[in-house]
Amino acid sequence: CRMWRVAVWFIPVAAGKDRCTEELDGGRVAVWWWCAGGGGQEGAALAGRYRESVRALLGAARRPGALDGPVPTPLGSVPGPVALYLRMTDLLVHGWDLARATGQDAAAPDALAEHLVAFSEARLPDVPPERRPFAPSRPVAADAPAIDRLAALLGREVAVPT
Repeated sequence: CRMWRVAVWFIPVAAGKDRCTEELDGGRVAVWWWCAGGGGQEGAALAGRYRESVRALLGAARRPGALDGPVPTPLGSVPGPVALYLRMTDLLVHGWDLARATGQDAAAPDALAEHLVAFSEARLPDVPPERRPFAPSRPVAADAPAIDRLAALLGREVAVPT
């Protein structure tokens, strides 16, 4: 992710989120605005469109029955709640990527990151190696922030104190 422009970073992150929204909302996402680099949008306009798409995902997930059936994902068909966990994990880890690439601290609510570490540790062994979207887990200090442990679990290089 380090070599991408921030606007381009949004494309794969938004694509996954919008695919999940579409599946949960019965195929009702009419336009994937992220195609062609976010429609040429930059800065505040792109961020605004992204926030709109997050609201659409939340709305789709809240629709009665949306989480009852299986949801197709790149890892295979999973229960609706698992699809949301995958989305949250993906968004948090790519947020970590973006923060690191732009020289910022990768802050995240510790309780959420801890929850997603536990989810990922439990689910990762079930994913066949050829279907894993991330690199192999990397070493990280046991007392590192939960967001760093999640990033390392999913293949990101995290500085390990010597």
